[in-house]
Amino acid sequence: MTLLSNKLSEELKYETQAIEGGPIVPEFSQIFKKQGVWEKENVPYHNEILLTRNLRLIVDIRTELEEERQDSAAEEDDDPGQEALNIYPIRPSLSITKMGPWRRDRLNPTHHNLPML
Repeated sequence: MTLLSNKLSEELKYETQAIEGGPIVPEFSQIFKKQGVWEKENVPYHNEILLTRNLRLIVDIRTELEEERQDSAAEEDDDPGQEALNIYPIRPSLSITKMGPWRRDRLNPTHHNLPML
C-alpha cells in the first residue's frame, strides 16, 4: 500500500510542479519541436494534442493523361466504331474541421468517379 501511495504522491508532485513552475517539456518533445516539421498545440488539462503540418503537392497530370490516352487508343484500335470521349475521373477529398471550446466536429466528404467533360 505504501508503494501505491508513494507513486500517487510522486505523480501529484509532478503535476503540481508542472502547473506552478511553468511548462516542463520532455527532451523528446524539444527534439520534435526543433525538427520543425510539425506544429504541436497542447491545451492544458486536455489529454489530446493537435499536430498540424502544411503539405504542398505538385502533380503532373499530363503524364497520367498520356498513359490513359495510349490505353484508350489501343482499345479504340480494337473497336473502331466507338466514339472517343474525353471523360476523366475526379476524386476530390475535403476535410472540414470545426473547432470550438466544447466540441470538435469533423466532416470528410469524398466523391469518386465523377465524370469531367
